[in-house]
Amino acid sequence: MRILLLFLVLFNQTFSQEKAELNFTFQFQGDSLQENTWYITQKGDSLKFETIRFFVSIPPKDEVQTDFVHLVDWSLPETQNWTVPLNENGYLVLTYGLEPLYHTASVMGGDLDPSLGMYWAWQSGYIQLKIEGESPSANTRDNKFQYHLGGYLDPFSVAKTINFGQIYESNVQIEIDLWDVFRLVKVKKENEIMVPGKQAVRMMKKMMNGFILLGAY
Repeated sequence: MRILLLFLVLFNQTFSQEKAELNFTFQFQGDSLQENTWYITQKGDSLKFETIRFFVSIPPKDEVQTDFVHLVDWSLPETQNWTVPLNENGYLVLTYGLEPLYHTASVMGGDLDPSLGMYWAWQSGYIQLKIEGESPSANTRDNKFQYHLGGYLDPFSVAKTINFGQIYESNVQIEIDLWDVFRLVKVKKENEIMVPGKQAVRMMKKMMNGFILLGAY
């Protein structure tokens, strides 16, 4: 009987955690993504990345909490870990981007601070994913490609909420592989998106191909 009670206590402690540590890694075809390095996509485009930033957040209930929002920045390793609360069932429910309440609330502190370069204006809200770099395929000034993807009003909302289910470990790794992100993108035709709309929605769906929850470690 005592053994059974001990087992139940340990079982409850193991599966009743309230938070998880997310670790984000950036890769290209399985290798760590490096600065000042050229990569070739499946479409044959050569790319050099300069900026990669995106929001992850917990879906708000009735008010904005800045500690439920996190801005991940490839150039800042300290942003690539985030302790995130699980819901009442121990499930990890995560939004890539920001749901409408974050855009319309007056709370703009922490990672929502406009000075971080991810805010357009109150009509358009926040840039939810920003990727910039250089490619000879981009017929633009200095061969720059820029994807500033945002939009929070239907039918042009780019945020994607995923229920990853119950999390049993305290550490969870999320891999962003730019090979898969750009697998469906032809930079010669799609090299600059700077406003909400159909293009931003389509591009965000393509970009999400490379965001993979690898699981606990």
